[in-house]
Amino acid sequence: MSERLVFKRIRDIFKVKSGDFHATKELDEGSTPLISCGDSDNGCVGYFDIPRNRIYKRAITVAYNGQPLTVKFHPYEFGAKDDVAVLIPHKLYCPFRSETKTEIIN
Repeated sequence: MSERLVFKRIRDIFKVKSGDFHATKELDEGSTPLISCGDSDNGCVGYFDIPRNRIYKRAITVAYNGQPLTVKFHPYEFGAKDDVAVLIPHKLYCPFRSETKTEIIN
């Protein structure tokens, strides 16, 4: 039984959006993790009061710098710094489940 490999562009599977915040000093302390391109703590640089319209959940981040193209999956609510891209799945191609892993784009 042979499988046919189908190539898709990232934008066909995800909406790609740059993070929203440049500096943590523009935010008040709070309870929502802020994700950056760092390696430790899954990229979390602290907990801040993130406006609801800038909170993501069940999304993948991709580092722009540091270790470029480092990919992390975040099943929880988070805000994003502008040194990462946030990949938000189009439900048509990628309905995330709790067991989804970042290997989907590797």
